[in-house]
Amino acid sequence: MREYKLTIGDRKYCVEIKETSLHSIRAVVNGKEKVVHIDEIKNIREKIHIPHHDSPVEQNNTITKVPTPPVGASSIGSPIPGQIKSVVVKVGDTITAGQKLASIEAMKMENDIKAAHAGKIKLVLISVNDLVDQDQTLFELE
Repeated sequence: MREYKLTIGDRKYCVEIKETSLHSIRAVVNGKEKVVHIDEIKNIREKIHIPHHDSPVEQNNTITKVPTPPVGASSIGSPIPGQIKSVVVKVGDTITAGQKLASIEAMKMENDIKAAHAGKIKLVLISVNDLVDQDQTLFELE
């Protein structure tokens, strides 16, 4: 996508933006992948190039994070933001309370995502390597 060379104080950074959404930005900073979660973006100033216009036009915007739907008895959400490392259930599987459903990596540590209660998997909304937000719905149950 976009690549930036930044200097903050006396430190230099090479930042490559890989993926953006209203919830997060996935970037590679000096060779290390990072996920930044966005709460609110204010006073965005973008220079927009308009054909046949002599100079770029500035546009100001504000973006507020759209809340994710609540995780309830019929769904299972992510306890933390991170990257999905494994998914061990599929649609139609019957699960029991405490059963491992997937694993997520955050801050170089892998954590299991377990079922809080028994049920049957209706939808699997994630795949391996997906980046997820805290409380993002991962599975829906029947």
